[in-house]
This record gives sequence, structure tokens and C-alpha cells, in this order.
Amino acid sequence: MNQELLEIQKTVQNLEISLAEKEAQVALLSTDLRYSQESVASLLSQLKSQKEKYKAVYHELRIERQARKRGVDRQTLLEQQINLLKLAEISGLKEAKNSSLAINALKGENQSLQSELSQCLSLWRGRLQETQEKFHMAHLMLKQSSKAISQLKKARDHADIRQKHATKTAREKFIKETKLHKLMHKGVYTEDTCNLVRLLVKAGCSRQYVNQVIVAVLKSAGIEAVGTVSKSTITRIIKEGFFAAQIQLGYEMENAESMTFSADGTSHRSINYNSRHVNLIAEDYSGENAEQQHVTRFLGIQSSLDGIAKSLSMTGKRL
Repeated sequence: MNQELLEIQKTVQNLEISLAEKEAQVALLSTDLRYSQESVASLLSQLKSQKEKYKAVYHELRIERQARKRGVDRQTLLEQQINLLKLAEISGLKEAKNSSLAINALKGENQSLQSELSQCLSLWRGRLQETQEKFHMAHLMLKQSSKAISQLKKARDHADIRQKHATKTAREKFIKETKLHKLMHKGVYTEDTCNLVRLLVKAGCSRQYVNQVIVAVLKSAGIEAVGTVSKSTITRIIKEGFFAAQIQLGYEMENAESMTFSADGTSHRSINYNSRHVNLIAEDYSGENAEQQHVTRFLGIQSSLDGIAKSLSMTGKRL
């Protein structure tokens, strides 16, 4: 039983170690998830700033478009004026000369406005394309971060499921094993079984009913007993306990520095009985720490010889 308990404790320790490893993995996954969330927040802020820049560029582009439209309107107005001047060319050479000068000036101004407008359009088109590229890259990074977050969440959920399954399996195995009590281990009765048998016999239980008492007590506790203890086995266990007690007493008397013997006697139906004890300092085997203390050991009860038996023995020798 002790070995089974040790195996169960080892299994529980292994499960606790596995649980600690899983918790460490969950902590690492949580850290990665936090870092990914921070990266996503940073990307979102960058995306927001790029959107604001895009709005500003778009606003400036609209302004440039409006300016170009005004330039086109002005160019149309100038063309109308040119047409009017062409119609008025017949009125006189002087007026025609002045009109041609004005037309040339207007054409020069129109060309300068067109070149300036084309430069502005090319500049803002380049900025718009750059902004769109940045927006596309931010969108891809956001998509990758979302995918990584989803994978981390799945890994965390899977780790939780495996941890719960392992804990449930270990608990069911432990409960299943604790519902069985094996009286024997590898064909030999365990020390706990032998101690229980001696305790029952010492308490006054008949050797014929020791096995039934063990089975009934374990059954009342919800535990199934595996194996049986026969009457001859009980006798052998008691003898082994007696020999072990004698060996233990001899060991304690050998290691004791001093000891005190005591005896007491009584009679029953004209037969004298003597009870003997020894007092010495020995270890306490009931606790975890083997401390030295004063103990009293029982040496047994024996019948003593009386005067009649002695005289009969002497008479027998003379005969």
C-alpha cells in the first residue's frame, strides 16, 4: 500500500510539474498575446495617423483641383477675351497691336499657371501614392497581427483543454486506485495487512472472522478488498509478529545502557503464575522522529515451579 501511495504521489507530482509547465506556457502565450496587442495598437495608431495624412493630402488635392478649375475658367475667359480682341482687330492697327501684346501676355501667364498647376498635381499624386502604399502596408501588418493573435488564443485554449484533461484523468485514476485495497503485493501480504490482522486478534476478534471483518470494514468505507486472509495465514502472521517482537526486544536490551526488571505473581487453582517486565530507554517508533524515552516491555507470563513439583523431581532422580 505504501508503494502504491508512493507511485500515486509520484504521478501527482508529475502532473503538478506538467501543470506548472503548462501554466508557464500559458504565461508565455499571454505575454506574446500582450505584445501582439501592443503591436496591433501601435499599428492602429499609425494607421490612424496615415488616414489623417491621407485626409489632409486629399483636402489639399481638392484645393489644387479647385485652383486648377479656376485657372481653366480664367483660361476660358481669356480665350473669350482673345476672341473679342480678334473681332476688334478690324477697328485699327493700333488697337490690333495692343490686343496682340495683351494676348501674348495672357498666353504667357496662362502657360505659367498651367506649368505650376501640373507641378502641383504631380507632387500631390506622388504623395497620394506614397500614402496609399503606407496604408496598404499597415493593413497587411494589421492582418498578420490579427492572425498571430488568433493562433495564440487557439494555442492557449488548447493548452487549457489538455491541462484539464490531464487533471481529470489523474483524478479518475487516483479515485479508481483508492477504491481498491490489495491485501497482498507480488504474492506477499503487506506490512499494513499484517499489522491489521494482529490488531484485530489483539482486540479479541476470532481468527475465523478476521477476513470477514476486514472485508466488511473496507466495504463500509467504499473500498473493495482484493485477496483473502486464511486462518493458517493469521496464525503465521501472529508468530512472525512474536518473533519480530522478540528480536526487537533483544536489540533494545543490547543497546540499552541500563535496565530494570520487575515481576508480579498470582495463583489460579494452585498454580503460580509470574508476570515479568523490563524498564529501559528505547526509541519511540510511533512518531516520525525516533526519540529516546523510557518504555516498559512485557516479557510474558509463565507458571512457576512449586515445592511439590520440586520434591517429585528429586524423588524421581533417586529412583
